[in-house]
Amino acid sequence: MISPFEQAGYTLKETAFRDLDIYRQENILLIALHKFKDDKKQHRISGNHLDERMFNELNLILTEAAVDSSLGGVILTSAHRVAFSRGAKIELLLEIDEKACRDFIERAQALVIQIQNFPKPVCAALNGLTLGGGLETAMACDYRLSSTRENVMMGLPEVTLGIIPAMGGTQNLRKLIGEDKARDIIQRGFAEIGPKDALDLGLVDALCEPPDLLREAFNRLRTDWKRKKNPPVRSEAFEKDPEALAALFHDSFRPPRNPLEGGPAPMAREAVDFLYRHTDMGDYPFGLAMEKALFLLLFRTEDCREGIGALREERLPLFSGT
Repeated sequence: MISPFEQAGYTLKETAFRDLDIYRQENILLIALHKFKDDKKQHRISGNHLDERMFNELNLILTEAAVDSSLGGVILTSAHRVAFSRGAKIELLLEIDEKACRDFIERAQALVIQIQNFPKPVCAALNGLTLGGGLETAMACDYRLSSTRENVMMGLPEVTLGIIPAMGGTQNLRKLIGEDKARDIIQRGFAEIGPKDALDLGLVDALCEPPDLLREAFNRLRTDWKRKKNPPVRSEAFEKDPEALAALFHDSFRPPRNPLEGGPAPMAREAVDFLYRHTDMGDYPFGLAMEKALFLLLFRTEDCREGIGALREERLPLFSGT
């Protein structure tokens, strides 16, 4: 069977990747997330979840592509229409310790920085659910195109699970749509942003009918979008200690008098406010460090266990603010 990518003029490249399909057309490389491609049943329900193997494979292909002088740009998309990516399989947080959680966040943020520092423009072609770390990955790209299909929904639902975005989501969403709108979306845990609303917000650059998405991404990289939009991300020393600030937030937080059923977890919601008060768009590395510190703080809370446990058990969480 000819894939939609081959129908659009791309040629499949043979690789040993298990979670990625790699295509090329002229000087444009296309990376298609394709978790469970060897399991037809799992493939139909795959959310292209980001995990250690996905991070490793994306790191390898981007590292290789970065030194290919013949490339003019990269398209990042999904091999199926279920999801671009639903982000991390968040239920796994219940099964790991803090060190493993810290390692995971650091790998996730390293991928975001690698995309932002990629020497040629990167365009995300969104053709399915784009949630959590999936949206954060897309926001790290220079450009975003969205299919108009009904199942294309975007959002950052983390606070409804007792945590916050930690792959640059707070920083990049603020850069794209402004701080007030970004705070509102993240604090509500809103995960139902359709293509038109995403365009109106400035979250995506253009909408495409489904058959035109790949062709439009190719044409845009070849013509209009030859230059990168993202400035390089450089590591630097911080004047303030992110973990000390996170501890200060924890010590000053006061839980609600009564448990809250469903909706945003109160500590996670307030952590977003705290983060925006102590970071700005001109200090992106510190913003990432604050995301990580606050995420790890929230990872230790009862509300994190409750929120993720409720997701696993398909029930409303009961948040206590502890």
